[in-house]
Amino acid sequence: MPAGRYQARELRRNSTPAERVLWQRLRGRKLHDLKFLRQHPVGPFIVDFCCRDRRLIVELDGEVHEREQQRAYDENRDAYLKGQDYVVLRLPNEQVLADIESALKLISNAAHLPPPHWLRSRVQEKDGTASSSSPDEEEGRG
Repeated sequence: MPAGRYQARELRRNSTPAERVLWQRLRGRKLHDLKFLRQHPVGPFIVDFCCRDRRLIVELDGEVHEREQQRAYDENRDAYLKGQDYVVLRLPNEQVLADIESALKLISNAAHLPPPHWLRSRVQEKDGTASSSSPDEEEGRG
């Protein structure tokens, strides 16, 4: 088993209170039938929660994320994940613990946003549905 999977398994065993609370509300497709994975490897990183179908990552941030060095690390990590076509939603632990309903609403809203134009075009290319002709060619002007 790759090292990332061992680390992910260990993180699942040692989840924070906020992660446990949120997982109870996400697991088993409880939120709008969306399938979430927790402590899931994505490239060189392990993300807190991932909905692969919607290309959504939810990260819960505690006090450590307020430090300058950690913020820089998080920015680089988010840039990598966005480069992998994921939307990254960061929520403070305090919000999840104090008002789980508002956190779930933010997650739901992020999951149901239409994908950005650049992602739609990539998906169409992968599916073979993207048109290779220009609008001028389609209308007989090209």
